[in-house]
Amino acid sequence: MGMTGSLACSLAVVGWLGFGAYQVEEAVWTSAAFAVQGDTLAPIQLLTPEARPRMTLIAAGGGEEDATSPAGAQAEAEQNTSKVLDIGPTPSGSTAVGALHAMLRRAGHSQWSTERLQGVLGHAFSFAMREGAGKVWQESNLDWGRFFDMLPEVGYRFQRFEATQRGSDRDFSKLKANAWAAVRASIDRGIPAAAWCPMSPEQKADGVKAYEWGLLLGYDESDETYTVRHRNISGGREAFTVRYDAIGHIDSVEWFCVLVYDGPEPVDAKGTHLTALRNAVAFANGTRFEPEDILYPADARGFAAYGLWREAIESGVAAPKHSQYHAGELRAFRGHAASYLRELVDIFPDVAADLEAGAAHYDRLIETSAKLHDFCAGYRDAEVFPEDTGVEAAAMVAAALQAERDAIARIEAALAVLDESP
Repeated sequence: MGMTGSLACSLAVVGWLGFGAYQVEEAVWTSAAFAVQGDTLAPIQLLTPEARPRMTLIAAGGGEEDATSPAGAQAEAEQNTSKVLDIGPTPSGSTAVGALHAMLRRAGHSQWSTERLQGVLGHAFSFAMREGAGKVWQESNLDWGRFFDMLPEVGYRFQRFEATQRGSDRDFSKLKANAWAAVRASIDRGIPAAAWCPMSPEQKADGVKAYEWGLLLGYDESDETYTVRHRNISGGREAFTVRYDAIGHIDSVEWFCVLVYDGPEPVDAKGTHLTALRNAVAFANGTRFEPEDILYPADARGFAAYGLWREAIESGVAAPKHSQYHAGELRAFRGHAASYLRELVDIFPDVAADLEAGAAHYDRLIETSAKLHDFCAGYRDAEVFPEDTGVEAAAMVAAALQAERDAIARIEAALAVLDESP
């Protein structure tokens, strides 16, 4: 099920856009500002409260026992009451990628680098801008609204426990209990799970900023808590605990969503990467998503975003601190793009020259973005660029746009060959 069917139809999107998205955007800005940084696909499983995962007690000797027998009772008593994995989210600008990469790594799928995930999911090629070049949560639609669109292309099944709670008369306690059981079973197998905003309202009020995706890496049955690590909490190095039924109450519509790894699913790997390259071109042209499918608003995307950014600088309304943030984000995104194209050389050797050239253009864009980031740092306390510096900043944005156009041209050249291949 795509995000349009799962979120857009099941969530009160307008309410979320009015409040929840803003809350998350503020937290992301606070934590990341100025940091440089064919039918073989099975649908993601959406578990309803009635779809309780089956669990079997395993005796110490490895055999299955009836829990009502003496041996079964002893086995039950010997079950882990708590367990914490020594793992945290992988450092990444995207909390979705950081959590997903950590899960796949522990499941033994080391071929999925963060760069490859960023490329396939689309983060590496995305860029958006608002009028005036103000705050933009760059990862928004790909970490939140459109995250599930490309997830099946990665090639794994995930149990997805999901519910919208506010304004509903339904009792979601069974769903949360099912997620609690599935997460514990996964942790017992050595694989963490991921959850959206894994904190309680009380923790949020106390200043915990575990917005977006966090990693569920432990549990304690005695107090029914998850152990969580989140990028926004000491960079994911420090853990905290939260009751399993206390999460899912942060956004205005109170979205509960937990993902549990459920094994590999065969996919056409080359087809996945061809789709990712086509998506890269669509991102650049601003056509990756239909307007009605975009949950987080922006005024321009792709090439047009650069133009809007430059216009805001030249017209004297852009704040240097915001441009510094955009430049840092752009440098990080296109760093992933360059690395991803280079990873694809071994997968598509017939277009190696185009892929390498595209990566080199992204290198140029990265260098320009880094210069712009550092340039803006010198004026970050100013409300707008001083008149004599805005021209220089705008020129760097124009140079970054040209590098982007050159990189996309080489991706299009590669696709022209690949699309004609048998």
